[in-house]
Amino acid sequence: APPPADLSPWIPKNKYTVYVIGAQECKYKFREQYQSCEEDWEATLYTHLGPEYALLKSKSLGQMRLVVFARKKESSKFMNFETATEATGIGHVMSNKGGVAISFSYNDTSICFINAHLAAHQHKVARRNSDVNEIMNGISRTLGKLKVDVMCEFDHVIFMGDLNYRLDYGNQGEEKTPSLEQFKQMVQKIEQKKYDQLFSCDQLQLEKKKGRVFCGFKEGLYNFAPTFKVLRQKELAYNHERSPSWCDRVLWHSLTKDWIEQVELGGAFDIASSDHKPVYTVLRLPTYHLPSLVDETVLSIRLSLDQVKCFRLPPMDQNGLADPFLQLIGTWFPQSSKNQ
Repeated sequence: APPPADLSPWIPKNKYTVYVIGAQECKYKFREQYQSCEEDWEATLYTHLGPEYALLKSKSLGQMRLVVFARKKESSKFMNFETATEATGIGHVMSNKGGVAISFSYNDTSICFINAHLAAHQHKVARRNSDVNEIMNGISRTLGKLKVDVMCEFDHVIFMGDLNYRLDYGNQGEEKTPSLEQFKQMVQKIEQKKYDQLFSCDQLQLEKKKGRVFCGFKEGLYNFAPTFKVLRQKELAYNHERSPSWCDRVLWHSLTKDWIEQVELGGAFDIASSDHKPVYTVLRLPTYHLPSLVDETVLSIRLSLDQVKCFRLPPMDQNGLADPFLQLIGTWFPQSSKNQ
């Protein structure tokens, strides 16, 4: 379905420096003045945000969209844009599932956003974990200077999208559809706002605790009603064919000790164009700007390191290894600098 006339419940106007918007299954009949659904969607967002914002970058994979808007007066601080895609659908080629990424620098802080649509259905937990790993590995081969794991390449990585993890509530097991009794119990807990009891059954949280996916990533508290699978109406009501779930998620990872601060997390329950309610979050990212400490007229720099040793390195890669490297940060280093 086309987007609603008012996106404000999901995307508040004129409040933030940068807006990064991800969508999945974003396909609808585009308006006559546009050549594609992608172009129509970008124009819709531009009109909504207003003339004070500029579209800095966009990337699509099939029906997955990822766009970056920023205040025009701040746009000169955004540099080094790169994009990547990784399809995880049928044959690892079909683009109905997978991920799309945009990376950039804000001053001297490197940031990567990944928007994903993972395998659906109750029993596909292992496949979803595999999709995450495949997306991260595929993107790592494309983005950045070092071409190492994105968790080591960028100061901040934000992973979002329809991750499709469900609730393992009661004895539903791998059945797609819960029993009517189970469904009623879950809806009752939602009405009573006992979200923590349901979230304790969340597949993604359970898999993270077992170290099977998103190692080193953090996530906020989903203290609001599940956003899937809902009827397409403003009033919140669930489709009994699936267990209510928090499919739509935002996770993050930082290299610095100053972790990302999540200011707000919620669902836009007034929007009724999908069987998902949109999820939004407000993040405050620590950034830095390094002054130039050398004579920029010098054409070459020689740096010698001898007997560099590391001990007790924490696992950082998706495969559980440390994968250490040295990264020399500075606007005066040549772009070709690789240190591993």
